[in-house]
Amino acid sequence: MLNNFNGYTEIKDNLINHDIGIWNSNGDIDALEDLKNINFKDYEGYTWNGFVSVKKEDSFNLGLINKEDYYKFSKSIIPKLIMNSGFDINNFKWYACLHLDSEKNYNIHFFLMEIKKTKFNKSDRLIPKSAIKKFKSNALSYLINRDEIMSLKENLFMGIIKDVRNNNLTSINKKSNLDNKIGSLYKKLPRKHRLQYNSPNLNENRALLDEIIASILSSPKVVNNYYNYLKILHDIDFDIKEYYGESSYNNYVDNQIKKLYSKIGNEILSQYKGYNSENYLSSQKEFLSKNIFKLNLKTSNNITEQKQLQLGESLYNIAKYYDLKNNQTKRIIKNWYYRSGFSNSFESYYKSVITSNIKVLTSNEFIKAFEELGLSKSKYNKLKDNYYKQKRISNYLMECAIKYIQYEEERLDKERESEYDKEIYY
Repeated sequence: MLNNFNGYTEIKDNLINHDIGIWNSNGDIDALEDLKNINFKDYEGYTWNGFVSVKKEDSFNLGLINKEDYYKFSKSIIPKLIMNSGFDINNFKWYACLHLDSEKNYNIHFFLMEIKKTKFNKSDRLIPKSAIKKFKSNALSYLINRDEIMSLKENLFMGIIKDVRNNNLTSINKKSNLDNKIGSLYKKLPRKHRLQYNSPNLNENRALLDEIIASILSSPKVVNNYYNYLKILHDIDFDIKEYYGESSYNNYVDNQIKKLYSKIGNEILSQYKGYNSENYLSSQKEFLSKNIFKLNLKTSNNITEQKQLQLGESLYNIAKYYDLKNNQTKRIIKNWYYRSGFSNSFESYYKSVITSNIKVLTSNEFIKAFEELGLSKSKYNKLKDNYYKQKRISNYLMECAIKYIQYEEERLDKERESEYDKEIYY
């Protein structure tokens, strides 16, 4: 093997810099001397060797020009081969060199050594076929990824995502009735559990989500980038088959489209979380508009001034969301501020609060804000439940009163009719 390495390091003129030689995992240009001086008695494990070929006419286009390029290539794929074969990367040394004498290809030959023996059965010592398959795939991915076409593909991908983010989803494709489809999806989605495109919780609704995504991709605001993206994917797929050959597991285009659908799907689902929060916050409006001054908010006074400001801003956002007037907003914050025992001037504090940017809180931020303002979720819900309980009782009593009044009016009407009949017939 050492003699082979010596032969493979011969310098050729058709590569730049004339520094092709042998290297190890550290990229040391003196690795050949290191290899010659190795005491193989210190290594109990087995050794393996292999090679990777790159067509000569493609090497420059793929950016493989000098030793540094080939070193980076080998360092990207050889450690993965070791780990995918079930070995500990820290228990290995590896070397590689470039063979320039082949007629059509440049070959990277590599030599692997296990330091402490961990495999004892003959079958365990073999590199698994699955690891070899991944090794080929990783090598191909590295080479393809160096090409400018991959940069263009990523730019188009992000361009599509940007188009989706920058447009109102419900108006992005009016011809497809997207508004109703998204509304229908949101009504079917679970209000709890993890919501991600590939999550099992989406299994029942993924077909509808995919239909929505297809409508978005065919919309005038997105379709141009999507068309160019598909063209690039097929160009890359053609290159892959040129290098890798046809295979049953080579579904590059399908896999990339699935990745795009997943990304757009998660954008739609993230907006559903905001939609959910909006519904939750809206449902609190009746209770808070009538009871916010009865909550008796109070916070521990040993918090920092920055935290005081943060809580004041949260309470300010809540007050503004529920359309409290300016004097009501100031009153609710002032009551909380003094009840909490904060000692600084309230007027200067309030000026700092109202200069902050108004934002709509999510349902989680809303609940967390009240907890930090001294009202736990359980206490908040108890107060709200009591309010609606009293409201139901009041409504019931009101209904009873109305029914009684209606009964009395009907009874009096009948009495009047009876009296009227007596006057006529007697």
